[in-house]
Amino acid sequence: MQISIRYQDLEGRTHEHDAHSSWAALLQHECDHLDGILYPTRMTDLSLLAYNDEPGPLAREVASNPAGVDPLFIDLVERWPERERWFGK
Repeated sequence: MQISIRYQDLEGRTHEHDAHSSWAALLQHECDHLDGILYPTRMTDLSLLAYNDEPGPLAREVASNPAGVDPLFIDLVERWPERERWFGK
């Protein structure tokens, strides 16, 4: 739920950021791609790879308090196939 990230931009300047919640998850996801890691690689039981039976932390956060959530994530949750089953319309 929280990460610290340090990177260099194209001009070689170093930047550091602390991220939490859904922003941390997105940054970790993208850094994993740069390292050649895909989501299923992190799974210990691939039989669990499916749509969520219940809302995850991001969906609950969007449903309860979307004010601090990036609009990109709000859109993702609103388009998620299981959303209607979790929250109704």
